[in-house]
Amino acid sequence: MKKEIFAVNTSKSGQPNGCWRANSERVKNCNYVVSEEGGKVKAVYTFDGVKKHPDGRIGFKGLRRAAPRIQNKYVNREIPKKKGCANPVRYLKESF
Repeated sequence: MKKEIFAVNTSKSGQPNGCWRANSERVKNCNYVVSEEGGKVKAVYTFDGVKKHPDGRIGFKGLRRAAPRIQNKYVNREIPKKKGCANPVRYLKESF
């Protein structure tokens, strides 16, 4: 059962269409990908699968905006800060 959200800092691009160093098995357990900027959710995406790159990074197959009811649930919510964390990738509980 999927219970996590994959959060990506997208302050430069605005969309999570890049590649990141992340655990592909853990990402498969995520329901959504959220783009985060300035500590707040800017958009929510669903995806069909995970693309593994030879260098260990991952990307997303079939990335698309989530339904409006999901956007309304998460957009503009503050993402909890993790002191000392410089990684642009975080895993969140659905109830964050």
